[in-house]
Amino acid sequence: MLKNDEKNSKTEKNSKADMIPKHIDTQLIDINNNILSKENYNDYELNNLSYDEALGIDKRIFSQYYLSLLRMKHILIFSFYTYTDYNSKLIKIILFLFSFCLYLSVNALFLLIQ
Repeated sequence: MLKNDEKNSKTEKNSKADMIPKHIDTQLIDINNNILSKENYNDYELNNLSYDEALGIDKRIFSQYYLSLLRMKHILIFSFYTYTDYNSKLIKIILFLFSFCLYLSVNALFLLIQ
């Protein structure tokens, strides 16, 4: 009876080990099984990493960092430059049109006050 339990426990351990693909580099996996590579993060996530995490993961040069900030902060680039930011293209265009109309109306109000 004990031998059957030992065999079952060994097969369970082997089946769990077989579920992990052999081609995954073990250096890229930390203790919590989080993959630590740049390809898995978008610009927003890379920009908001803590300092300690960013030292190991983020290997961008200054111009790449600056371009990622432009893509997120500049309204024209954010609205019409498509990349994987998980935002709907339609909503980005509507947001651009709304902010443009709001900008013009506030400026017109200030011109009327003078």
